[in-house]
Amino acid sequence: MRLKINVFDVVVFLVILLGILGFFLVREGKTPLARVQGVEKEIEIDMIVRNLPLNDKEVIKPGDKAFIRIKNQPFAWVTVKDVKIYEKKMLIPNFNGTYTFIEDVNNPFNVDMLITFTSKGYITEDGVVLGVKVKVGMPISIESYKLDVNGVISALRY
Repeated sequence: MRLKINVFDVVVFLVILLGILGFFLVREGKTPLARVQGVEKEIEIDMIVRNLPLNDKEVIKPGDKAFIRIKNQPFAWVTVKDVKIYEKKMLIPNFNGTYTFIEDVNNPFNVDMLITFTSKGYITEDGVVLGVKVKVGMPISIESYKLDVNGVISALRY
Protein backbone atom coordinates (compact mmCIF):
# COMPACT_ATOMS: atom_id res chain seq x y z
CA MET A 1 0.00 0.00 0.00
CA ARG A 2 1.38 3.35 -1.01
CA LEU A 3 0.90 6.41 1.27
CA LYS A 4 -0.07 9.65 -0.48
CA ILE A 5 0.83 12.93 1.26
CA ASN A 6 -1.06 16.01 0.20
CA VAL A 7 1.03 19.21 0.29
CA PHE A 8 -1.97 21.27 1.42
CA ASP A 9 -2.53 19.00 4.43
CA VAL A 10 1.13 19.34 5.46
CA VAL A 11 0.94 23.14 5.28
CA VAL A 12 -2.27 23.21 7.36
CA PHE A 13 -0.68 20.87 9.92
CA LEU A 14 2.43 23.12 10.19
CA VAL A 15 0.32 26.29 10.62
CA ILE A 16 -1.69 24.68 13.42
CA LEU A 17 1.49 23.37 15.07
CA LEU A 18 3.17 26.80 14.92
CA GLY A 19 0.03 28.45 16.34
CA ILE A 20 -0.02 26.11 19.33
CA LEU A 21 3.73 26.55 19.84
CA GLY A 22 3.38 30.35 19.71
CA PHE A 23 0.55 30.27 22.27
CA PHE A 24 2.65 28.33 24.76
CA LEU A 25 5.75 30.49 24.19
CA VAL A 26 3.75 33.62 25.02
CA ARG A 27 2.37 31.94 28.13
CA GLU A 28 5.90 30.99 29.23
CA GLY A 29 7.17 34.57 28.98
CA LYS A 30 9.34 34.10 25.93
CA THR A 31 8.08 37.26 24.23
CA PRO A 32 10.52 40.10 23.36
CA LEU A 33 9.19 42.40 26.11
CA ALA A 34 9.69 39.67 28.72
CA ARG A 35 13.38 39.53 27.79
CA VAL A 36 14.01 43.19 28.62
CA GLN A 37 16.70 43.33 31.26
CA GLY A 38 16.38 46.69 32.92
CA VAL A 39 14.93 48.69 35.75
CA GLU A 40 11.23 49.55 35.56
CA LYS A 41 10.68 53.27 36.18
CA GLU A 42 8.20 56.03 35.58
CA ILE A 43 9.23 57.74 32.30
CA GLU A 44 8.30 61.30 31.26
CA ILE A 45 8.05 61.85 27.52
CA ASP A 46 7.78 65.20 25.75
CA MET A 47 6.01 65.08 22.42
CA ILE A 48 5.97 68.03 20.05
CA VAL A 49 3.24 68.60 17.47
CA ARG A 50 3.98 71.22 14.80
CA ASN A 51 1.43 73.29 12.83
CA LEU A 52 -1.67 71.83 14.46
CA PRO A 53 -4.86 73.56 13.27
CA LEU A 54 -6.57 74.06 16.62
CA ASN A 55 -9.59 76.11 17.60
CA ASP A 56 -10.35 74.56 21.01
CA LYS A 57 -7.45 75.13 23.43
CA GLU A 58 -8.97 72.70 25.98
CA VAL A 59 -8.78 69.68 23.65
CA ILE A 60 -6.36 67.91 26.01
CA LYS A 61 -5.62 68.85 29.62
CA PRO A 62 -3.24 67.68 32.34
CA GLY A 63 -4.64 64.63 34.08
CA ASP A 64 -6.38 63.25 30.97
CA LYS A 65 -5.81 59.65 29.87
CA ALA A 66 -4.57 59.13 26.33
CA PHE A 67 -3.48 56.18 24.20
CA ILE A 68 -0.12 56.34 22.43
CA ARG A 69 1.30 54.57 19.39
CA ILE A 70 5.07 54.52 18.93
CA LYS A 71 6.34 53.93 15.39
CA ASN A 72 2.75 53.03 14.45
CA GLN A 73 2.69 50.23 17.05
CA PRO A 74 -0.01 50.42 19.76
CA PHE A 75 1.53 50.83 23.21
CA ALA A 76 -0.57 51.79 26.23
CA TRP A 77 -2.73 54.30 28.04
CA VAL A 78 -0.72 57.13 29.55
CA THR A 79 -1.45 60.10 31.82
CA VAL A 80 -1.00 63.59 30.42
CA LYS A 81 1.16 65.61 32.81
CA ASP A 82 1.43 68.99 31.04
CA VAL A 83 0.27 70.70 27.84
CA LYS A 84 1.80 73.87 26.43
CA ILE A 85 0.38 75.64 23.39
CA TYR A 86 2.56 78.07 21.46
CA GLU A 87 0.80 80.50 19.14
CA LYS A 88 2.41 81.05 15.74
CA LYS A 89 4.12 84.42 15.30
CA MET A 90 5.31 86.35 12.27
CA LEU A 91 8.55 88.31 12.19
CA ILE A 92 8.08 91.82 10.78
CA PRO A 93 11.18 93.96 10.15
CA ASN A 94 11.05 97.59 11.22
CA PHE A 95 12.78 100.31 9.23
CA ASN A 96 15.23 101.07 12.05
CA GLY A 97 16.86 97.58 11.99
CA THR A 98 14.72 95.96 14.72
CA TYR A 99 12.03 93.33 14.42
CA THR A 100 8.51 92.97 15.76
CA PHE A 101 6.58 89.75 16.40
CA ILE A 102 2.87 89.74 15.59
CA GLU A 103 0.18 87.05 15.43
CA ASP A 104 0.37 84.97 12.24
CA VAL A 105 -2.40 86.37 10.03
CA ASN A 106 -1.91 83.72 7.33
CA ASN A 107 -2.74 80.78 9.63
CA PRO A 108 -4.51 82.19 12.69
CA PHE A 109 -5.51 78.77 14.08
CA ASN A 110 -2.19 76.90 13.61
CA VAL A 111 -0.28 76.31 16.84
CA ASP A 112 2.64 74.24 18.08
CA MET A 113 1.84 71.98 21.02
CA LEU A 114 4.16 70.38 23.59
CA ILE A 115 2.53 67.46 25.40
CA THR A 116 4.26 65.83 28.39
CA PHE A 117 2.97 62.46 29.55
CA THR A 118 4.11 59.71 31.90
CA SER A 119 4.24 55.95 31.51
CA LYS A 120 5.97 52.92 33.01
CA GLY A 121 9.01 51.81 31.04
CA TYR A 122 12.31 50.00 31.30
CA ILE A 123 15.72 51.66 31.53
CA THR A 124 18.26 49.41 29.82
CA GLU A 125 21.96 49.85 29.12
CA ASP A 126 21.25 51.03 25.57
CA GLY A 127 18.08 53.11 25.95
CA VAL A 128 14.52 53.39 27.16
CA VAL A 129 12.01 50.66 26.28
CA LEU A 130 8.28 51.36 26.09
CA GLY A 131 7.14 48.30 24.17
CA VAL A 132 9.85 49.23 21.65
CA LYS A 133 13.09 51.11 22.18
CA VAL A 134 12.34 54.86 22.07
CA LYS A 135 14.66 57.75 21.30
CA VAL A 136 14.35 61.47 20.66
CA GLY A 137 13.10 62.18 17.13
CA MET A 138 10.99 59.04 16.88
CA PRO A 139 7.43 59.40 15.48
CA ILE A 140 4.65 59.04 18.04
CA SER A 141 0.86 59.37 17.95
CA ILE A 142 -1.44 60.28 20.81
CA GLU A 143 -5.18 59.73 20.93
CA SER A 144 -7.54 60.99 23.60
CA TYR A 145 -11.27 61.72 23.79
CA LYS A 146 -11.05 64.81 21.50
CA LEU A 147 -7.54 64.55 20.01
CA ASP A 148 -5.72 62.28 17.56
CA VAL A 149 -2.41 63.76 16.37
CA ASN A 150 1.04 62.69 15.22
CA GLY A 151 4.24 64.22 16.53
CA VAL A 152 7.81 63.45 17.50
CA ILE A 153 9.47 62.63 20.80
CA SER A 154 11.48 65.68 21.86
CA ALA A 155 12.68 64.61 25.34
CA LEU A 156 12.86 61.58 27.63
CA ARG A 157 13.23 61.93 31.41
CA TYR A 158 13.46 59.22 34.05
